[in-house]
Amino acid sequence: MKEFPGSSGWRQVFGSVAAFLFLVQAFTGILLAFNYAPHPGDAYNSLRYIAPNSPADASIRGLHHWGASMIIVWWSST
Repeated sequence: MKEFPGSSGWRQVFGSVAAFLFLVQAFTGILLAFNYAPHPGDAYNSLRYIAPNSPADASIRGLHHWGASMIIVWWSST
C-alpha cells in the first residue's frame, strides 16, 4: 500500500475537489451547448427541449446544476 507524502494536506484535497468540479462544469457545459440556442426568441424553448426529450440530456443538465451548486458550497467553506 502506497503512503501519502507528509506534505499533503487539506489544501491539496480542496484543490483536487475544485479541479474536479471545474472539469465537470466544463464538460457538461460543452455538452449542453450543443442543444442550446443563444437567440433571445429561442433560448427558453431550447431549454424546454433539453429536459424532457432525453433522460441523458436531463442528467447532463442535472450534473451541471449540482456541479455549480457544489462549487458555491466549496467556495463558501474555504
